[in-house]
Amino acid sequence: MNVAVAESVQSTNHIVEHEDVAARCAATTLITASTATDVERLARRIHAAGSRSALSFVQASAAALPVEPRAFLETCAGLIAAAAGGTLLLTGVEEMPAFAQDRFIETLAELQDARNPSVAVRLIAGTTVSLRECIANGAFSERLFYRLNVIHVAGKDARVSSASSA
Repeated sequence: MNVAVAESVQSTNHIVEHEDVAARCAATTLITASTATDVERLARRIHAAGSRSALSFVQASAAALPVEPRAFLETCAGLIAAAAGGTLLLTGVEEMPAFAQDRFIETLAELQDARNPSVAVRLIAGTTVSLRECIANGAFSERLFYRLNVIHVAGKDARVSSASSA
């Protein structure tokens, strides 16, 4: 298999050209693709090839998350419960409002807390834009970007030569 894996400049993050590499681990994955359909297709392939394939695959749009903070947290908890140890795909993460980005960082901390197996869900986040550009424009949290970009899968049309363009 010819797999290109390049270490990110900022951290231990990786950009991969083949989703099967991402499927082998349970780390949070960011998919960048040219269309939302491509994001979903890649996410489903990662889920199907991974150790959680027999468990739920739940998809939600970040733009559809409620704006009111309490409703936001309740919706996130419901999505995690629905995924029940499987995979949660959150599409359009660039559309998440600023307050929700901060709250979602807290939710991610719960997802990644090995001491709390009741929320053990693999998160795959999807976008069709450069989140680094969104960060530069002040529209996306750099902290959230690094929480989501543990493994980065770039769709064919979105594939780039360096990890800096996620």
